[in-house]
Amino acid sequence: GYVCGLSGKWHLGDNMNPQDGFSYWATMPRGGTSSLYNDPVILDGELHKNSPKYMTDLWTERGIDFIEKVKDDEKPFFLYLAYNGPYCLSRLLLRPAKNRWAEYYADKPMLSFPRDSAHPWQYSNLDYHNNIVSMRRVAAEVSGVDDGVGEIFKTLEKHGLDENTLVIFAGDQGWMGGHNGFFGMGDHTKPMAAHDMMMQVPFLFWHKGKITPAKSNAMVTNYDFLPSVLDYIGLDNHIPTEPKLPGRNFAPILRGEEVDWPTEMYYEMESCRSVRTERWKYVERRSPDGPGELYDMEIDPMERFNLFGQPEYADKQAEMQKMLVKFFNEYADPEYDIWNGGRSKARRHHAPEDHPDYREPKPRPWKATVEKGVFIEK
Repeated sequence: GYVCGLSGKWHLGDNMNPQDGFSYWATMPRGGTSSLYNDPVILDGELHKNSPKYMTDLWTERGIDFIEKVKDDEKPFFLYLAYNGPYCLSRLLLRPAKNRWAEYYADKPMLSFPRDSAHPWQYSNLDYHNNIVSMRRVAAEVSGVDDGVGEIFKTLEKHGLDENTLVIFAGDQGWMGGHNGFFGMGDHTKPMAAHDMMMQVPFLFWHKGKITPAKSNAMVTNYDFLPSVLDYIGLDNHIPTEPKLPGRNFAPILRGEEVDWPTEMYYEMESCRSVRTERWKYVERRSPDGPGELYDMEIDPMERFNLFGQPEYADKQAEMQKMLVKFFNEYADPEYDIWNGGRSKARRHHAPEDHPDYREPKPRPWKATVEKGVFIEK
């Protein structure tokens, strides 16, 4: 087996106790982040009210500490380094950055962030939309993470571990920074959204001397991750067979091999489901039903012209719906299959009053004004 360590965010509960398989445990008592400087942390089994330093640097240092401790162990190691930065959905985006990148971005116009009117479905994060303070804060925090990843690579090289270590850089969710009038993720809108940029995550694999530097156009998903990694590290005989996995194995792509890889990707955010092929995208919602969406991604990659319900696209809509239903009928967990009487896992979807997951609506997120880098709640 592996020696396993966590440094960073843990969002699956029971945070005070190292989870199965982990012998090294540095984390937070909660999933959310309010500042990246004075949030509570759990270090060496003790709860600290405030982080001893900038959390991005803290998780990097703890990750390095784990590597230093296990580098000479007979067993291979697994480090789960889970940065909670940049955390692009918190009120911290109304405060200027304080890390080493703050000065660099302080005068940048941030032209990579589109300026657009808020989409009618945007519900949360309205204060960050078209807000230069928020844009610069995101950029500075992303650069902070980039620094940390660089330090991890230096540590692997320092101890001669770089040639025998697979490094995977990935995100847990997509994000939009003003594109199409959206700011945030799929659960920051009403109804739940399924825009491509809310699904797309960084997904980089590095193995010195083994993975040839390249970019693949194969559309892969997070449910492809498990069978692919197990195969790549020689544990393909441990790929689970029950329950049946929806994921496909892209390990041959990492080895530079040609693979027949049909573009077909499925997505679910609570009661919102989507299927994406090379050219078409279909979105359907339940509890409450609708609205539906259909896009020709070849001519409308930003998903601005909804073709759902238009007679000339009825056959394509029916074809895509059939694909969607077939996939989830085969792979959905009945306990959490909202479309067929299951319950919501996170209780984030906007259920109607007669639904068991209905919650009293909260007031619309408050607005704030930002003056000279200081935000004032209204």
